[in-house]
Amino acid sequence: MATPTQSATTVCLVIPALPWLFGPYQQQGFQLSKQLADLGFKILWLPKTYQLPERVFDSNAEVAQVAGVEAPPANFDDDHINYIGATTGRRFHKISDFNRLAIKYKIDAYISLMDLNMILNDIPFEVPAISWYPNHFEQVPPKDAHALSAFSAVASLCPSAAKMIAAQLACEGCPIVEYIPHIVEMNKQLWDQPKYQLLAKYHPEIPSKRFLVLLQGGNYEPHNRKGWDSGILAFKQFQDENPHIHAHLLIHAISSVEILRDAGTHVSNDQPQSGLSIQLLIEAVQLEPGTYTLDTRILPLEQSLALKRMADVVLHPSKSEGFGMNVLESQAIGTPVITTKFQAMADFTKYGISVEPAQKSFMVQGLVADPDISGCAEAILQIYENDFEETLVETREWLEENFSPEAVGGRMAGLLKKLGVTPSKSQMLVKKKVSKPKEYANSFYTIMSDQTPRRMDWITPWTLSANSDTEFNHDVIQALLSDMIGSDVTIIIVPVTAVDESIVALEARDGKLNPDLAILVRSELFKSAQMVHSSRRYIIMDIAGKAKDVKQMPVGLAKVKGEETPTPKIEEVNDEL
Repeated sequence: MATPTQSATTVCLVIPALPWLFGPYQQQGFQLSKQLADLGFKILWLPKTYQLPERVFDSNAEVAQVAGVEAPPANFDDDHINYIGATTGRRFHKISDFNRLAIKYKIDAYISLMDLNMILNDIPFEVPAISWYPNHFEQVPPKDAHALSAFSAVASLCPSAAKMIAAQLACEGCPIVEYIPHIVEMNKQLWDQPKYQLLAKYHPEIPSKRFLVLLQGGNYEPHNRKGWDSGILAFKQFQDENPHIHAHLLIHAISSVEILRDAGTHVSNDQPQSGLSIQLLIEAVQLEPGTYTLDTRILPLEQSLALKRMADVVLHPSKSEGFGMNVLESQAIGTPVITTKFQAMADFTKYGISVEPAQKSFMVQGLVADPDISGCAEAILQIYENDFEETLVETREWLEENFSPEAVGGRMAGLLKKLGVTPSKSQMLVKKKVSKPKEYANSFYTIMSDQTPRRMDWITPWTLSANSDTEFNHDVIQALLSDMIGSDVTIIIVPVTAVDESIVALEARDGKLNPDLAILVRSELFKSAQMVHSSRRYIIMDIAGKAKDVKQMPVGLAKVKGEETPTPKIEEVNDEL
């Protein structure tokens, strides 16, 4: 394990798993860790997926054994990393957990590379924190925006997303937003190898004179973000329209079951696949036998890159990519790509063709781009005929200049410096904290008291409808809300105690919802109801009328101004809730 100087600044990387396991987050975190260590930072690695004892581990073999995963190869070069554990008893970390760990492990800054649903924004970070954030949607989803608002900085993976995030989170005290891509290493040895030799080595069953189209990626998402169906349909259309061209489709779709096994998860023989059934898709499209090859294994990195090198084109008609490593690795190895012209794919398709999407559609949390199947089929023909702009030399120079380990590590160190974090503690600055507006104040909810609310522009997941003369015990309310993460609850009544100590009734004299109530509703529902109603009371009534599950918080958390608001302890009200 690493033994840096006493004066070295400690940066903790928060990554889903351990660095030798499969996955782009692990790969990128490890490469960044080496660059920051070379610059003089002390590196801690916190693998979020595992509930590990809270201590520093003596070796990578020990942390692997405790986590229940395969140990790294004997020559795995991680001497610069100290592995630490964190036990929360839940799948996500609250920011208050990170603050506690910062004290325990003497952490000076955090860099997080993981999905934001694993981080719960309950209080502000007490040390500088960067989210290396992969955005997948046309706009940052409200839940992600709320989590990002707690960070000191957002490192966006592509220029278009950085511009969009900076505009969406623009406010005093909001995070700094900068473009910092992932690392793309140039494999010069593979670049120089003839394609027919690689084909003979790894897939001798494919005739060497075939025009080879590669579809490659992880097949683990039920919503088909990678566009497997679009890719296979585009290849079939290309075949049907050009029967004189002898083409072959190599599908390297890594099974979700293989990914689970690699992560150390026990998988039964009948474990269902969480992604698409590629074999059923092939049968539905009616690809002719002998025109395709399907491989669902996790391959060693060099072999995975070799598939890209031996292909004539890499077809990547994804609906959305936070970065699109497959796209950049393919170009870095000298193979043209076909992508969907949307955010990162539009930004980073230099050697190849980025196809205009057919339309937009909604996926999980936001809008994405649906691939144009006919456009992709036409692009395959253009690549076959070399009917596209030849930019291979310029692309290679662009990749070396912007995506090398040194370039990316330098950018991240520069962002840390802007936050007052340098490799030596003696050089670190003390940054003055800036208070944030109410909507971005590290809360689960925004209070709306206007009788005619403004059009919703806040990013908190909940909206608290209440009169302006009502006082709240915010600490307890937020703690109770944090315990509801992942539930289907859409509306919660917060009983209000009047000045005379009576409880405000649910109904007013007209038999309708009492406008003096305090009610928490999901912000997305508030926004939808605003499309129909302008009055706060009728917005809440609309939501309440459609709610299937209404909860009520304990009495004593809200009171009309004029008396001291009672402060019950959290443990006293958990059972009551």
